[in-house]
Order: sequence, then structure tokens, then C-alpha cells
Amino acid sequence: MTFGSVDFDAGSRIVPPEGGNVSPRRETVVRSGPPVHARLASVSDSLPSILFVCIGNMCRSPLAEAFARHHGAGKIVAQSAGLSATGQTHPVVHEILSERGISVKGLRSKGIQSVDLAGYGWVVSMAGIRAEAFLPEDFPGKTIFWPIEDPIGRPRAFFEDVADDIEAHVIGLLKEMGVVSPTAGVTGWAGMDGPGTHEPDFPADETSEETVSPATAEKDE
Repeated sequence: MTFGSVDFDAGSRIVPPEGGNVSPRRETVVRSGPPVHARLASVSDSLPSILFVCIGNMCRSPLAEAFARHHGAGKIVAQSAGLSATGQTHPVVHEILSERGISVKGLRSKGIQSVDLAGYGWVVSMAGIRAEAFLPEDFPGKTIFWPIEDPIGRPRAFFEDVADDIEAHVIGLLKEMGVVSPTAGVTGWAGMDGPGTHEPDFPADETSEETVSPATAEKDE
């Protein structure tokens, strides 16, 4: 299976295979299949399940996972993974979430190879390519593409903007799923003054060889 190549010198963007393209437009792509509620019931014993995917599982998808767990607490199962996982989540991600009162418990960088893809009802790609590029052809769930820029190497203020954007997308998805109030809004940022860069040495996250599925993720929350 080919995902295309990762150009880390270009800000960790995906370079699509020959003949492919990465759309710059914000859009949602829905794969056809059985009714949503029937699908959701089939992939989790009790709760709808969402997998968020970016390149390194370092910034964007962990943010989405944390926001989804916060806003959909007790109503969904959320996890994240990376196409080329770094094994680290960015310290600024932890700082921003903590400052907003959102738990970072259980956030760890892991590769998509460790995830039971077929077990999720929704897969959201922020990796620069559509989820269909890395999902099995017979994936029965729903796929969504969010073209959100990677904040790696950017100022702290850019991280905050990306976090706001991701949280708004997550809330929109949860509203679509019917698990949050139509009036739900973002938590907003209440952190340090002024922009700046934050590029410390990244401590490695705890690693595990266990395959992550919606059922095991639900137990971890």
C-alpha cells in the first residue's frame, strides 16, 4: 500500500504519488455505505468511534483526539495515529491543552500500523491526503478530510490558531454526529503572552506494542 512520500524539509507535507493531488480546499468527503447509525453500532459495543490521522501523530491528530474526548466525554471513543509517527507528542500541544483545562491523559504518538482501522466508524485525515489513500478498500465507515496546516516549526501563536481550528472542526463533527449541543463552542486560549517559537528536545512518549482498537481506547479513557 502506498501513501505517497513525506517531505519533511517542506514542513512535513505529503507529496502525493504521481498523478495524485492534494486539494487546498476545506471539504468533507463521505464514503458511501450503510446508514451511519448502523455502522456506528457495528464498530463499538456501545459508543461511536473516531480515529484522527496526521503525519507524525505529534500535533494535529493528538489535539483532535483530546478535543474530541473532552467535548464528547462519555458519548464517543476517540483515538489518533500517524502515517509516519515520531513517537513523540509536541510539548506545546500539552501546554495548550492543559491551559484550556483539557486532559492530556493517554495522549501518545503511535503509528497507523498499530491501529485496528476497520474498528472505527469515522476516520478523519489531516495528513494532506484523503483517508481512502491509507484505508483498506472495504473500510465500512465514514471518511473525512480536513486540510489543516502542520504547525511544526512555527511560532507559538500559530499552534494556538491551529488548535482553535481543529477544536472548531471537532465540535462541528460531534454536532453532525448528534453527541453535543448545537450551541457548543471552542474553549479558547488563555495562555502565555505573545508569540514565539518553542522547539525543545522532545521526550519520547510511552510506547506500546498493543494494537489500538475502539474497545481498548474506550477502556483507557
